[in-house]
Amino acid sequence: MKYRIALAGFCGLILSCATNQAVTTDTKEAVQEKTQSEPVAVVQKADPKTVEVKIPVETKATVKFADGSVDEYTVSVWDNSYKNLQAQTRYTASGAVLEKTEFVYENNRLVGKTIQDREDKVVSRRSYAYNPAGLISAEVVYDVNGKQVSGYEYMYDAQNNKVAWIVKDANNSKVAETRYNYKDGKVQSAELFDATGKKNGSSVYDYDAEGNLASVSYYNGLGSLLRKEFSYWDKGLLVKEERTSAGGQVLQRTTYEYGPNKELVRKVVEDLQGKSKQTIEFEYAIRTETRIVE
Repeated sequence: MKYRIALAGFCGLILSCATNQAVTTDTKEAVQEKTQSEPVAVVQKADPKTVEVKIPVETKATVKFADGSVDEYTVSVWDNSYKNLQAQTRYTASGAVLEKTEFVYENNRLVGKTIQDREDKVVSRRSYAYNPAGLISAEVVYDVNGKQVSGYEYMYDAQNNKVAWIVKDANNSKVAETRYNYKDGKVQSAELFDATGKKNGSSVYDYDAEGNLASVSYYNGLGSLLRKEFSYWDKGLLVKEERTSAGGQVLQRTTYEYGPNKELVRKVVEDLQGKSKQTIEFEYAIRTETRIVE
């Protein structure tokens, strides 16, 4: 069983920093009542504070079977600043290359990705475009000959919330669209439509008192419940997810463990139907940044 390691991206950690005390000043009327002989308090802004931010950067992910033996592993190579991912290579347990992905950037934005097989032959390419706010607006997948295989468009509202995801085919024709609805910056529901505008499915999102995603319910086009996914949190960190059937039976359980910098170090996926278990262990380098806090 192979588990495709997806680029987890940055598991960034922003250390807590001190905030300045709020200072209130006299109202205009109160100032006018003072005489010249009275001392006038001068409020000075507190000096900026320098804080260090430790950002974990994933360098290796190892997939293991239930007995602890290695299935495969992925090595990530970054630039010297540990900000831009340069390449990811998947290996078998014995060290043979399975697949390699190379990344291209412009102005620190990912604009291209090339996937090669074990013989270094190009399998596919992806290109990315951005809107003025710096958010991904389009993604195109090409085959080895440079022909479009599929495409994706992303649309946002004035608050930069993603409100639509459009899937296109090789002819750049729309085949599906997902529309998202928000409240207070959090997605509340999503609806899936086909090329003709027919509704094929939907999902509803619920949150806990702290604003963490608590559950997602998935429905078919007729509104019947298909499955539910539950998320469990501890001190702001996702520690467990469960996928259940419409009847409430747990089908899959995923648990997460974290390191001292709140970086994900271990992920365990249990398939309760197939009675299989898979563990993914992560290794990191730490990028340290110095920031000024007013």
